[in-house]
Amino acid sequence: MYKIRAEVVKMNGKCTYHNVGDYVEAPFLTAVQRRHDEPDDWLSTVNHIQCPDSGVEVLWEIKKIPV
Repeated sequence: MYKIRAEVVKMNGKCTYHNVGDYVEAPFLTAVQRRHDEPDDWLSTVNHIQCPDSGVEVLWEIKKIPV
């Protein structure tokens, strides 16, 4: 089991909610926390996500922290 940390690592534009270095931690994102043994399971290869706001590019890095 993992604790999930999403940290802002890059920003193009001005976000009114977040700054580079901000992070959130979530203990119960089961889709990301589980083991990914299936070869076609894309969650095991994703470690960055982008905010869907089209006006600002905010890139989040996803880290799995063992608990």
